[in-house]
Amino acid sequence: MIKFRLLAFIMVAMVIAFGIASTSVLYNTAYEQKRLDLAQLVKSQKNLIVSVAQFDMEHSQDANIDGSAAATVSQVLNAMEGNHGFGDTGEFVLGRKEGSDIIFLLQHRHFALGSQGQPASKTPKPIPLISKLAKPMQLALSGKSGTVAGFDYRGEKVLAAYSPIPELNIAIVAKIDIAEIRRPYLWAMALISAFGVVIVGAGLFLFHRISNLTTLQLSDNQKLLTAQIMELDFQKHALDEHAIVSIADVKGDITYVNDKFCDISGYSREELIGKNHRIVKSDEQSDEFWVDMWKTIANGATWHGEIKNWNKSGGIYWVKTTIVPTLNADGKPIQYIGMRTEITEDKKRQAALAEANIKSEAISKELLQFIDTANAPIFGIDDKGLVNEWNQTAEKITGFKKTDVLGHDLVKDYITEDYQTAVKEVLDNALVGKETANYEFPLFAKNGSRVMVLLNSSTRRNAEGKIIGVLGVGQDISEMDQLRTELNVYKESLEDQVKSRTIKLEESLDREKELGLLKSRFVTMASHEFRTPLTTINATSDIILKYADKMSQDDINLRLQTIKNEVVDMTSMLEDVLILGKSDAQKLEYNPEFLDVVSLVKDIIAGYQLSDADNRDIIYHQSSPVIMLTLDKKWIKNIVINLISNAVKYSDKDTAVEVSINEDKAGVSLSFKDYGIGIAQEDIKNLFEPFYRASNVGDIPGTGLGLIVLQKAIELHNGKIKIESELGKGSNFIVTLPNV
Repeated sequence: MIKFRLLAFIMVAMVIAFGIASTSVLYNTAYEQKRLDLAQLVKSQKNLIVSVAQFDMEHSQDANIDGSAAATVSQVLNAMEGNHGFGDTGEFVLGRKEGSDIIFLLQHRHFALGSQGQPASKTPKPIPLISKLAKPMQLALSGKSGTVAGFDYRGEKVLAAYSPIPELNIAIVAKIDIAEIRRPYLWAMALISAFGVVIVGAGLFLFHRISNLTTLQLSDNQKLLTAQIMELDFQKHALDEHAIVSIADVKGDITYVNDKFCDISGYSREELIGKNHRIVKSDEQSDEFWVDMWKTIANGATWHGEIKNWNKSGGIYWVKTTIVPTLNADGKPIQYIGMRTEITEDKKRQAALAEANIKSEAISKELLQFIDTANAPIFGIDDKGLVNEWNQTAEKITGFKKTDVLGHDLVKDYITEDYQTAVKEVLDNALVGKETANYEFPLFAKNGSRVMVLLNSSTRRNAEGKIIGVLGVGQDISEMDQLRTELNVYKESLEDQVKSRTIKLEESLDREKELGLLKSRFVTMASHEFRTPLTTINATSDIILKYADKMSQDDINLRLQTIKNEVVDMTSMLEDVLILGKSDAQKLEYNPEFLDVVSLVKDIIAGYQLSDADNRDIIYHQSSPVIMLTLDKKWIKNIVINLISNAVKYSDKDTAVEVSINEDKAGVSLSFKDYGIGIAQEDIKNLFEPFYRASNVGDIPGTGLGLIVLQKAIELHNGKIKIESELGKGSNFIVTLPNV
């Protein structure tokens, strides 16, 4: 008996344990399902509220974002007032943070807060953020999302899903009392404990009861979902009445359109459902535009933009669009909700305004161009008298650039002190609509002079007709003023002319004196330079005539060569004199040809060395094997031979003469360097004066004409000559010819 009782006890205990375990499994399953349902409800409600908020902010006429958000919150509250919750205790809670309190926004059904005869409030009282109550709302207002089992605003233990809605600065909670979830399972467990002895029957009955309870729970969930669907349908209806709405799958194929979409596109609902949104695409927006849109919504983000579409008849319409992805539990888009507002007329107005602005800008530019290039001084001032316009003619007559005068006070800075009061009165009259014509006043010029201007002032007004400044159109009458001045000083001018002509006459007389001195120097030079070779010629001729029969042929030839050399020197001196005369008369011949300077100078040096009795060493340098220039061959030979001859003549026999040719971008330079007696610095500046010779030449023969002839020849080629010399160490004559 004891064993039976023990066995019966064990069997009852096992049945009870099994019942408890089974009930616990069913409870946990129902609890988890309820948690998921609440999370999905919160997510769906949040997405819908965010979509409405984004749409309202995008299309609100209120420029204040806070105002638009307040309007959206009001709309959401009105929509949710009709939601009486789910189950016996389930409900949505909306709240926001004000200071350190939680403020509840919706009216709820669980309590009566009235006291002392006051009517009960349906809205929970504020709760401090640090309170142990309203745990789900505290978490949501801190920016978190999720589910939690905790105390609500009543102090009841609830299962809740929560999420912030930062777009509206509020949070949403969906909750149900844990007692409601637990109630059927506690009852079941009590029944199992009370009737555990009736193993089969009680077990069957309990199982049946639990099944029924689960069915009832599922039925409650179905009712909840049905209520939410009805609520979503209501909100969708409100949205359909307000905007152009479509829903598309992840491929862009249309699954839903409202009437407004059909009206604006011209397509029926049957023509649109199942078609891709490309059916209304205009193809007038770039590929980058569409890539950006698809990238945004495919990543689960909301996209905003303006789209240009074609309707069925080929007409264009513009819509301001917001596309909101609907996300699954993994955060992946499952469909896209598009909300639009037609802005076709706005676009037309914008285009018309842009065109008008372009035309206005063109007219303004033409007017400004006319003002700036007008053949009259034009200036403008604002209502404070500050310069805001100053055309090119004003710049020309005053010397002040536009950038110099803009923003400056016209009267104080540019009107002479004796006219400031009168001119200010004229401009002040123009600023009240009293225009002035033909008013004469002076402007300061940059050089300190006064420019007389004949002014006509015109009042400037804006598009509303308000006076904004003055435009002054003037006439430079400085010439008239100058004419008066010239008439006044005409007598003085004549006297100045007489004085000037007297000075010029005196200068001419001085020039005549200078020429006389030059002629005298020439006569003195010629009498000396010609006398010496003539004396040599006469003496040599007498010797040959008197002693020819006693002289050898070689001796006679030597004497004849002496005579020839003297004749050559005299001829060269005469040619120099003739060249100077032709130069003064501007009759020098110039016959340019394209020559190789290197080859020409080499030939001249070779010929000179053949005729040089002293066989002086000439060192030659060149930067290029061929240098082509346009030159007069005769004059270049004259320049090279004379400079080599001078280098040889004024240096010792045991020193070399260096000749070099160098070419660069500027042209060609010829250098003739010796290591002879050099030239004093005070002599260099006078070397190109006719018949001038350096102070240290001693008895070295020369006429003082060679260098000036060289200078004339170099000037014919647009070249230059430069002298570098140090007394006792030598000289370097550098001739530069342009590369043409």
